[in-house]
Amino acid sequence: MERKGNPVSDKPEEEKDEKPPETQPKEKQVDESWKEEARREKERLAAEQGPEAGPAGREYQLPKPSFELMVTNFAIQALISLGEIANPVTRLQERDLEAAKHAIDLLGVLDEKTRGNLSEDEKRHLDGTLYDLRMRYVSLMQG
Repeated sequence: MERKGNPVSDKPEEEKDEKPPETQPKEKQVDESWKEEARREKERLAAEQGPEAGPAGREYQLPKPSFELMVTNFAIQALISLGEIANPVTRLQERDLEAAKHAIDLLGVLDEKTRGNLSEDEKRHLDGTLYDLRMRYVSLMQG
């Protein structure tokens, strides 16, 4: 029994694909390596944020603790006590010069205790903040 078929192919003609190779649908090749890269990036960001990210549902993220943030927190407290910023609880501008002096003095203590251990940016931020707050306080006292 003679087998019908293409001399180039071992397949009998009945089994041979009817469409020429260029018209057959090509198998899609999907590069899914981006998924792994995205997963690694997500894990890296989560590790950087750590516990400061806050509970789910928080509308904001707490800032990363830093020396500048600590100085700014004391400065905001002093500005509230100087009556420059409204009290966030009462929403009123209230003046308490004794509390303002206390916040400014705390920044002075921080300046003394960190002398020689700050970066140029940290020192500049602390010095500028102290100068500004002291001038505002003196102005109100003379006032």
